[in-house]
Amino acid sequence: MQCSPVLEVKGMESKRLPYDAGGISRRGFFAVVAGVCLAKLAHAAVGKSRSTSEESEDHVENSRENDRFLKRYDKHSSVGGTSLFLTFDDGPLFCTGRILESLAEKGHKATFFVLGRNLENPDLRKFAVQALRDGHDLGNHSFNHPNFSTISSKRAVREIALTHALIQQVVEEAGADPKRQNRFFRFPYGVAGSRANFTHCRDVLEELDYKIAGWDLDTRDWAMEAGWFGRSSAQVVACLKYAKPWDVVLLHDRLKTAQNLTRMLNVLESHTLVSVPLSHLQPGTQNLPEKTIETVPTPDLAEPTPIDRLMDEFMQKIIHHE
Repeated sequence: MQCSPVLEVKGMESKRLPYDAGGISRRGFFAVVAGVCLAKLAHAAVGKSRSTSEESEDHVENSRENDRFLKRYDKHSSVGGTSLFLTFDDGPLFCTGRILESLAEKGHKATFFVLGRNLENPDLRKFAVQALRDGHDLGNHSFNHPNFSTISSKRAVREIALTHALIQQVVEEAGADPKRQNRFFRFPYGVAGSRANFTHCRDVLEELDYKIAGWDLDTRDWAMEAGWFGRSSAQVVACLKYAKPWDVVLLHDRLKTAQNLTRMLNVLESHTLVSVPLSHLQPGTQNLPEKTIETVPTPDLAEPTPIDRLMDEFMQKIIHHE
């Protein structure tokens, strides 16, 4: 499609871009603009290269810690050898109802890591209540789904505590067993953030009797709705064949996931695997040492920067398929 050389600006007279200014061709003009943009990006990248590298290493360490949390449990005390743990993040949403239907039809139980802001919506909250009454678990996935590496320690603690209180209300409303519910927390994007953030989060998580939940198998099911670097439903369904007993499988409350969940469950059943809630795990008798997470000594931020806000809004649009 040919681009118009006229730039329309609301509230201003239309102006023609100066392609011929100084004898510069249209192609040359855009080359100069692109060069300036790339130079600015390169300058910013140089300043942040070290922190980006450290944050990447930090993410790996956090993931390792999360993925190993099951080692602190005696799996054999209450979970069979053909069991695994399906987990769904970012709900409840309207597609959660269909997910619950598929799980009920196939006889599987799961753990839903919910967002506090969704629980505040009565039209969405009812799906969390239904999940509890159907025998599933609820876990804490923060209130607004921020990247914990971009928020202050105070906000991080608030994200956890607000959602904890809302889940407790839902548990009471559903008449579910409070000793079984609200026991696991999962960091958004699997990132704990700075040393200060993680220390504060760990303290409040211990006070609320939470365990940090990671995952063994990431289905990347959300990519079925991301057209520019998407993943086909066939790829997502096929990855379930790699699931093993005791694995924690990462899924999301998404429309495409709901539409393809029965196919995923069929794959699990072909390998004689059945999903159970994380609450079926019992604390083990082994006194395993806690692994210290190496975190980046980044300063606490009182509030996210404008760029952080824009990126957070962009990610939320992807998450909720807006």
